[in-house]
Amino acid sequence: MRVERSSAADINKRVERVSSHWQSMCLGMMLVVSAVVSLSAPQLGQTQIPPNGTAEDWDGDGVNNDVDLDDDNDGILDTAEGCPATNFSVATSSARQINGGEIVTNPTTSPSLSENDEVKFPQIHTLPDGTEIDAVYNIIEISTGASLSLSTDGGLTVTGSPINDPYVVFSMSLYETGTTNLVTLPGSVEQVFRDIDSTTNQDITELVGIETGGFFNNAVAGSNIENQGFSNGGGPSGTYDYYRQRPGSDGTWTDNGNGSGSDTANWVTNHFDGYNTHRFVAGTTGSRTASNSRSSVPINFTYTGCQGVDADGDGHPDYLDLDSDNDGISDLYESYGTDTVTATSVDADNDGVYDNSSSLSSSNLGVVTDANGGNGVTPVDSDNDGAADQLDLDADDDGIPDAIEAQPTTGYSGISESAASASTTGVDELYVAQNTDGDSFPDYLDVDSDNDGKSDDTETTTVINFTYTTTDGGVDPTSLTNETGGVNEVAYREVPPEVSINNTGTISEAITITGTCSPNSATVTVSIDGVSPDIASTC
Repeated sequence: MRVERSSAADINKRVERVSSHWQSMCLGMMLVVSAVVSLSAPQLGQTQIPPNGTAEDWDGDGVNNDVDLDDDNDGILDTAEGCPATNFSVATSSARQINGGEIVTNPTTSPSLSENDEVKFPQIHTLPDGTEIDAVYNIIEISTGASLSLSTDGGLTVTGSPINDPYVVFSMSLYETGTTNLVTLPGSVEQVFRDIDSTTNQDITELVGIETGGFFNNAVAGSNIENQGFSNGGGPSGTYDYYRQRPGSDGTWTDNGNGSGSDTANWVTNHFDGYNTHRFVAGTTGSRTASNSRSSVPINFTYTGCQGVDADGDGHPDYLDLDSDNDGISDLYESYGTDTVTATSVDADNDGVYDNSSSLSSSNLGVVTDANGGNGVTPVDSDNDGAADQLDLDADDDGIPDAIEAQPTTGYSGISESAASASTTGVDELYVAQNTDGDSFPDYLDVDSDNDGKSDDTETTTVINFTYTTTDGGVDPTSLTNETGGVNEVAYREVPPEVSINNTGTISEAITITGTCSPNSATVTVSIDGVSPDIASTC
């Protein structure tokens, strides 16, 4: 039987979204500017938000997307639905190129930088769709009296007197390798500046600024941080949201001391609605007159957000789609394979989400306990073809698509991709999968759905060409092969009547005769066509 369907490789090529966690620079002091960027929300207008959700908490379970490991509450972790973790960093061994010059690897010197210089880290990473990325920062402005250099670890070092408010304005951009094409990370992007602190016995604090507008949405500061800028009236022109260490009771930073990058009290979390390039300020301020020159921390990227794989092409990425293959069976139900008892018990109303997932917390990271003890369910691949059942249009590989096998033959209603696209959860309709013979395998996982000893593929001679766009191949299930005209069902679901005969009779259906003949030596006549006797037997 010839069946057309998308392969697992085809699914993996549908990459539309990426995300990142990145770590930026220490400028002027030991300033660890660690930027965590995570894509955990859909692009509004492409994927709608469910009625009980928000842009920050798509599934409305009380756990924001950037913390939630299961953004649609189907029990399958986002990492298994197109959101795998991957990372890259600008380190001592990373190649770097200044102003298009020689590409240097494993540098041993720290060259000076000037305004308008460009520092490129070529081919620093390859995105899941094969796109190679260059990470670039452009030096836009260096304040009067300050100097800037590129450290061996790929970071920047600002030298200057804090009383003069030394700073650098720079942009951080992502480009497709070898081009000037910006690579845009869509969705909800989070950036975290870490370890904004001061220095023991010195009236000095580190300071960061994010240009307002563009992709920037808002910032949330830790308890040790205040929303204030340069203390001596300095700083660049433009509109920036500034953050610095909160001073002590005497109004200075003398007694504050060094902080720690792991201490969230010293963090500033910035939220962006997408990212490709943005402008930042980093520097120091205070009353200290002596020049300070501090080593820096490299920029690191860790992608733990979502690639946006959309298997069925309905505009809903799989991690926000409750029916990722649009076959009418929820991802939750399909993830359990033949364990339909558990699947039904955890989602009694068959809406595709766990029944007890309306109120979760960051302590369980948005994953219900019923989902494998809070660890998430590992999706099943019943036919071992490389595609998990919730992405497989024919999970038992019998040539009959799951969309057809999920529903009764009579009253079948095709799944509409346009309706799924227009919905808030990627769902047209969800059905409790049919189980014709009542065994442990629902029909979409049963290669002999009627348990008649003949496989479903041999009982269905129609070639069904199904795709994610037309998950049932455009076939009317009632038109499939019907072996026995008298049985009101198609062949792969024709369960022969089981009849006990106690007296002579004529049966016009294919039958299995069981029971005790009475009286003894009675003659049983069976007519296959209902006209003439075909079998006569004495029992």
